Amino acid sequence: MPRTTLNLDEDVLAAIARRRRDRGSTLTDEVNAVLRAGLTAVDQRPASAGRFATPTFSTGPSLAGPLDDVDAVLRIAEGDGHR
Repeated sequence: MPRTTLNLDEDVLAAIARRRRDRGSTLTDEVNAVLRAGLTAVDQRPASAGRFATPTFSTGPSLAGPLDDVDAVLRIAEGDGHR
């Protein structure tokens, strides 16, 4: 069996330690079991539900007139003293 070094986060190491205590197993056995389960879960992801489309609808013309002129829109919304 090849040997390797893993740098585990503290929470991951604690979870593996709990599994070892509960099952009376070795670190190697638990890491292998968890990695196998994770790889299986990743490989069995459900197919995408397809593209999501947001329905669109017309809101009609702008009540402030053309929105290209920001200054004009602000005058309508906030009055002439908007500056």
